[in-house]
Amino acid sequence: MNALYEDEVLKNITFQKIQKNELNQFTEFVFKSYSFHYNKKYKWRSTSKDLEEMKYQDKLYFDNSFYVKCSYENQIIGTMKISLQKSQQFPIEYEFGIDLEELIQKKEISNPKIWHLGRLAIDTKFIKNNNLPITSKKIICSLLNLCLLQTKKYEQSIIIAESDNLIFQIFHEIGLEMEIVGDIQNCLGSPTYPVFISQEKISNWLTNYNIHE
Repeated sequence: MNALYEDEVLKNITFQKIQKNELNQFTEFVFKSYSFHYNKKYKWRSTSKDLEEMKYQDKLYFDNSFYVKCSYENQIIGTMKISLQKSQQFPIEYEFGIDLEELIQKKEISNPKIWHLGRLAIDTKFIKNNNLPITSKKIICSLLNLCLLQTKKYEQSIIIAESDNLIFQIFHEIGLEMEIVGDIQNCLGSPTYPVFISQEKISNWLTNYNIHE
């Protein structure tokens, strides 16, 4: 499979779109990452039921999504996905009780395409132990750029997501501000906020990122 792009300095590190036959591997990587980090930080004990629910969701959303991975010598070290809403509901609706139509009316947005951003996971331990010539933040920015570019297929797009405090802070540091639109809840072992990203903020971040790359 061809890489989405490669870098001479980072020639062993590639970014690739996930194919359907790779989806279980993708989900298992995310689950393992969440289990490690959230157990370490919040003492969350994951179960096989949690993994099966994540696999079910990824299969449900796959056809309307862009799943992407960062790999080092064919080993996944980072992931992210973005899904376009068709008929399916997103977790922000059924877990956090956010009425997306009401949110859109409140923001005075006309018929936007609604995207869900998620499955951000980075194997920070592997990156550190192998002295890779790339930082976690660089991987996140590259994955994010590839995902946000998908929204440019449409004139008006917004993004919703569920974000814990760490991701919220990282996105702030890389210049993509997320707006909290509901109450905090416990999600996969982590205190999590429902968040919103406007079309303007998506476009501004993409412009700034691609100017400086």
